[in-house]
Amino acid sequence: MTAAAKEASRKQLQAANPATSVWVSASAGTGKTKVLTDRVLNLLLTGTPAHRILCLTYTKTAAAEMQARIYTRLSDWITIDDAKLRAALLDLGHMHPDTKTLARARSLFAEIVARPEDMRILTIHSFCQSLLKRFPLEAGIPPHFNIVEGEESKALMHEARERLLSGGHTNPSKKEVVEHSIAILANNLHESRFDELLKDISGKRSFFREHFVSPHAVEQWIGTLYRTLGIQKGMRESDILSSTCADSAFNHTALKDAATKLLASGKKDSEKGAKIARFLAFSLQERITGFYDYSRAFFTTEDAPFSPLCTQSLSDKFPDLLDVLEQECERLYTIKEQLKALRTATLTEALIHVAEAWFVIYDDLKKRQAYLDYDDLILKSLALLEKSEAAPWIMYKLDGGIDHILVDEAQDTSEVQWKIVQALCTEFFTGESAQGSERTLFVVGDEKQSIFSFQGANPAKFREMESYFATLASGATKAWQPIDLDTSFRSSEPILLLVDTLFNQADIQKYVASAATSIFHRLHRQDYAGSITLWPQVESPEKQVIDPWPIPGGSYIGTTAEDVIAERIAAYIAKHIHNKTYLTSRQRAAQPSDFLILVQKRNALPASIIRALKKKYIPVSGSDRMVITDHIAVMDMIALGRFLLLPEDDFNLACLLKSPLFNMCEEALFALAYGREKTPLWNRLQQDKAHHATTQYLRDLRERTDYTPPFELYSHVLETLGGKQQFVARLGHECIEPLQEFLSLALEYEALHTPSLEGFLHWLSMSDIEIKRSQESTRDEVRIMTVHAAKGLQAPIVILPDTHLTPSAVRISLLSDAKGTLFWPGKKENMNAYTLNLLEAQKQKHYAEYIRLMYVALTRAEEHLVIGAAKPERNPSLPSWYTHIKSAMQSLPQVKQIEDNPDALIFEKSVEQNNKTGESSKKPGSKNTPSLVFTKKPVVTDTRIITPSSDKSFAVSSVLADGQAFNGTLRGTIVHRLLELLPQVPYPHAVDFAERFLMRNHFPESETKGFANALLSLIRHPSYSIYFGDHSCAETSIVGVVEGQTLSGRIDRIAITPETVYILDYKTDSIVPQKVENIPAAYLRQMALYRTLAKQLYPHRNIVCSLLWTTLPLLQEIPANLLESPAFSRAS
Repeated sequence: MTAAAKEASRKQLQAANPATSVWVSASAGTGKTKVLTDRVLNLLLTGTPAHRILCLTYTKTAAAEMQARIYTRLSDWITIDDAKLRAALLDLGHMHPDTKTLARARSLFAEIVARPEDMRILTIHSFCQSLLKRFPLEAGIPPHFNIVEGEESKALMHEARERLLSGGHTNPSKKEVVEHSIAILANNLHESRFDELLKDISGKRSFFREHFVSPHAVEQWIGTLYRTLGIQKGMRESDILSSTCADSAFNHTALKDAATKLLASGKKDSEKGAKIARFLAFSLQERITGFYDYSRAFFTTEDAPFSPLCTQSLSDKFPDLLDVLEQECERLYTIKEQLKALRTATLTEALIHVAEAWFVIYDDLKKRQAYLDYDDLILKSLALLEKSEAAPWIMYKLDGGIDHILVDEAQDTSEVQWKIVQALCTEFFTGESAQGSERTLFVVGDEKQSIFSFQGANPAKFREMESYFATLASGATKAWQPIDLDTSFRSSEPILLLVDTLFNQADIQKYVASAATSIFHRLHRQDYAGSITLWPQVESPEKQVIDPWPIPGGSYIGTTAEDVIAERIAAYIAKHIHNKTYLTSRQRAAQPSDFLILVQKRNALPASIIRALKKKYIPVSGSDRMVITDHIAVMDMIALGRFLLLPEDDFNLACLLKSPLFNMCEEALFALAYGREKTPLWNRLQQDKAHHATTQYLRDLRERTDYTPPFELYSHVLETLGGKQQFVARLGHECIEPLQEFLSLALEYEALHTPSLEGFLHWLSMSDIEIKRSQESTRDEVRIMTVHAAKGLQAPIVILPDTHLTPSAVRISLLSDAKGTLFWPGKKENMNAYTLNLLEAQKQKHYAEYIRLMYVALTRAEEHLVIGAAKPERNPSLPSWYTHIKSAMQSLPQVKQIEDNPDALIFEKSVEQNNKTGESSKKPGSKNTPSLVFTKKPVVTDTRIITPSSDKSFAVSSVLADGQAFNGTLRGTIVHRLLELLPQVPYPHAVDFAERFLMRNHFPESETKGFANALLSLIRHPSYSIYFGDHSCAETSIVGVVEGQTLSGRIDRIAITPETVYILDYKTDSIVPQKVENIPAAYLRQMALYRTLAKQLYPHRNIVCSLLWTTLPLLQEIPANLLESPAFSRAS
């Protein structure tokens, strides 16, 4: 064991010791989850009942992972022998486990399984929900409450907005105040900006509702606002201007003299003099009206004082002139600051009243339906623990039930959530334990990875809470131990060197760690190869004129920088999969699931990458999130619904006809639509006999529309009528998930509303429902997700393609200071020095989180890291990730340029591997271009199609050679098509689908049921499932050169795994050979040539060829030695 490993083990044992309260700062990849799991196991081993342990995690996924780890470890302890169990307990810190300890360890799994509810590993929201379910009357909520979330919560917020704007306030006494406040906001906002403002308020619901606990609290909040801005409540702008413009407010004589001197000078001076003279000549009311024009003599349009206030020659001639002008400028600056503060205070007060009324209506809507949202869970639980009359009794009941609290991902815990943790465990340090035993707090987090500020997380609060609990423990003479976990079990040496170099730079470190903290990662994976590759920035290619025919004004096309980056990524991944790049972390060659692509934003780039990968036939999972109504298949479903409601909508019907449900081509649609004048397209479609089937399909659906609920209607289209298979045939399997989610939404709508198609489509149009795909690598696919979504994940090879992006400009929206006072200036012109400082502080906070996000992104990589970027059109105001990474890489020792390009760098470490597979051990950073790229293409004169019928040497019996009525070729076509579709159909519907498909295609009725069952049994058979599973493809073309001849064929079914290529061809002969030696030679020659072509593409994989005889059905594997026989493997 290395020194780093020993030190890491020692610290992990300290952190897992249940006798001590511990605050753990755990860098990325240092085994945080293991320490949490070990501590829970140690608590259970020492006799702590499971129900006295509370573990609070940040996400349900993290809770499920931790619970699974505990169950796995406990179940293993039952079956392993005593020696292995002692070793396992030794790893937990039990130096000399006796027989009693072993027996205790073996019994724990049964205890936990018997009472799974005792194992409380929960998100903080789940814990609050359980708390409120236990004490509903004390919390003042209905015992049968439900959680409102997602689209239903948005719908309630929207309904509350409509009631607010229509005057439906629940508090009549505040009606006038609210309406006046709405009028103030309306005068300062466009309607769309008003909705943006409500969205901002909704995003800070927890912040607002903490201050809306009582009318008195609201008034206090508003009073603090005015005092902070130095404005007296009730003051008006006219009051400030009246006192400002009076003769007594300024030196009238000195200013009049200054104006005279300015007027006698050059153009700029004379313009200022004219403004001053005009102002002095005005009456008081005219001065109030013309104040802002007068101030332009002293301030720029950006409200900055002119410097200097007059020309140098004039100030030299009249030395006192500049003093007079500067004195007046300072006076006006103070007045303008007052006016800005007054506007900000007025707008903010109006916003607070509107927000309060909105939330009152929203809360009333929830109350009527016994709903609580997630903010309610936190705030009502906090009130229950801190402010209710029953709080002491509740704490007493909880005090007797919780002895140990563990908090995971503490850096992402919001301020109000910390208050709940404080309420739960402060008694651990200040009160008497209910059981007289030692009670502990365990907190683990990493301020460098605090990236969820939009959910209330604040790294400063993380540090503050560490100090708070350390002080409590010290005052109570309780054991308290801060521990830093800094040994990375994840990343290779190059990646850790880059991270340490980058984040210890003074201009970076301040954003990720407290001032005195240096960032250092110890290396555990010394046996890992590793590399960091920095690609040069990609410039957007210039647009090029298309020449085929002249178009007035010209027509332009151009590949974007994102497309170029996407193609580069696809080529990079394809190269390393093809070259079988060896991964030391996996002890095998690279495969698609080893690549993780992390983006900062869900913009056009992920879609470009997905397209580029699919072009190279690299399996890809798609984006981690998708707005369901943006998917083309769901858009087609919506178009169908709109047609059923309004057939006269020609454009919608045209879109529907081009969907996979009808597959109408452009030419047919044009012929249908052209020349119809004012005749609706639906009428034209009904009149055209060529489209009788389409017309009847739509008529049948229209007849169902009025009495069929949306779910039943759409299920009929997708399942009964085979619509899902039609979508899959054109769009691929990725459309299945959105379509299933679409049906689920129809069910959800029907559970909440009276079912109607029109209502469902309207409800859907008001929603931005997202599909969140699983983030775990369960399938062999390249993963693409945002850095936020990748928190907690890792991969051998990580690609960061958009490191040029910098944080979006901070909108002038809701600002708050350290005391929690709210400010909403509305626009920059209303911002005084105080609010401008708050805006600048907010920009710095955003940039700090941007830098912490970079830390998270870099530390997802195990072995290899690739940095890509586009070249920004304008230089950003703050450096991008790319700039920081490039600077850090240039300071690393032995960094190299790639192909003598100073903007392309690589820093790598090689490790010799004993490659047992005999495949090449190549690093992703190296230039491993496949030799076939440079191989001269052979000259060929023709292309032969590989089919048995092209071989005249052999006669093959027809499936119905005896002249049956049902044509053999037709039967073969039907079975081929069914075998292509059937693997995509969910198992419960597969038999029914097969029978309906065969009958629809006039298959002999007497054979339908038996044949469908036999075919399905073969497809589901474990020995043959590889041909029909997720890794298989149907109707795949293959082309290659054998003995100087170009051969092409179409394989009925192919499956490709990292070790083997499986090839399957369907045969419909009536006579099925019982032995492979009796298979017709034409078929053997066909399969031998398929095998030869596949071997050229996959030289290091086994090639397995089989025939499926559809008449029985029967699957026969053909031995490789038979196909390698010269009689069958030659092209001639």
